[in-house]
Amino acid sequence: MLGNFKTNLPFNSFSLLIYALFLKWTLLLHPTVPVFVDGDAYLYHQLLLILKSWFGDFKIMYGVFTILLLYTQALLINNIANNQKLFSKPNHLTGMCYLLFTSVFQSWFVLNPVIIAATFLILVLAKLSKLQNLNDAGKTLFNLGLLLGLSVLFYFPSLVYLLLIFLSLLITRAFKLPEWVIIILGLLTPYYFACSILFLMKADLHLLYPHLGISLPQIRLTRYELTALIIIFITASVGFAFVQNNMRKLLVQSRKSWTNIYLFLIVSLIIPFLNYNSSLIFYFPAIISLSVIAAGAFHFPGRKWFPVVAHWSLFILSAIIGYYFTLH
Repeated sequence: MLGNFKTNLPFNSFSLLIYALFLKWTLLLHPTVPVFVDGDAYLYHQLLLILKSWFGDFKIMYGVFTILLLYTQALLINNIANNQKLFSKPNHLTGMCYLLFTSVFQSWFVLNPVIIAATFLILVLAKLSKLQNLNDAGKTLFNLGLLLGLSVLFYFPSLVYLLLIFLSLLITRAFKLPEWVIIILGLLTPYYFACSILFLMKADLHLLYPHLGISLPQIRLTRYELTALIIIFITASVGFAFVQNNMRKLLVQSRKSWTNIYLFLIVSLIIPFLNYNSSLIFYFPAIISLSVIAAGAFHFPGRKWFPVVAHWSLFILSAIIGYYFTLH
């Protein structure tokens, strides 16, 4: 399995889908209907209403939707790694890591606004990686702001990724005030249309008010989840070490893309502090960059024992945690 994902064969994209079904069997056998709670964004509420009108009482469709969403995100992240040549050879290890890492925590088995917002954040990361090659980047910058604005409408704390965009611009491009203004305009555009629609519907505009709080994260993990977290941390650390050792062999463009990956991780670790309550789901965006970094632990090592042990340990833990989820 690992040998297949180390290559860039055409059928590997389909292999990732099969891999996702094996990892996320719980979402199909014991699907959970997502529930809107106070503090969730208005656009997420509307999405749940749409899904309810489509799926009705077929709970399994929520599981199918979530799996397809995570699978799509895995492909998007994998394309970033391959298109930006973050590794010596194109592969599907980044997508594999993403699907594997998102299968070992119970709170990530249910569709929620953070998972939805992660889709737009991945697209933001993809566009940031292309900025350094553009002379006239106005359209791309506006789309960056637009994607972030859509993410904010699903999950307001993702506004903090505006810091990522500005830091990335400072690193990859000379400072130009009009470019920063274009990003802000793109960010405000989804809110402009959302406010216009609510006004025409004579709905209360407070539905779009931000829900943001400051708190210290306090997380409870089962012993299986804690073990998985330790393995992910070790794998990402090994991947980071290998990436740094091979950084000189990469193109300048690829090095700058790695900088964006590291910045994304740092900004993602701010998210858990910007919520009224504590939950492991708020760490979900960090998995995006961790998956890219951890892929280095599967791609570079000459000896196969560590990648094999790390992969199958997490794979087995995902099955145990999935079974544990069905009992609660």
